[in-house]
Amino acid sequence: MKICFIGHRNVYNYKDIKTKLYNEIKKQIENGSKFFTLGTHGEFDKLALSVLRELREIYTDIEIEVVITSFCEIKPILRQR
Repeated sequence: MKICFIGHRNVYNYKDIKTKLYNEIKKQIENGSKFFTLGTHGEFDKLALSVLRELREIYTDIEIEVVITSFCEIKPILRQR
């Protein structure tokens, strides 16, 4: 099963949301989920990525796929070529 995250630019009650997100992702991993996909735009995506990285230290077999979600995210990469 693949889990995808779609979120908001701004996250309010950051600590509370992080705790809930951590617990829910952990539950999904323990129920067999191993593949996680998320974007690169906004605080929620960054929060989800940080939680997944924390959990990957415990559950080393999970896979994290980051999808570039906007052209403005690609521009700096293209300029480096």
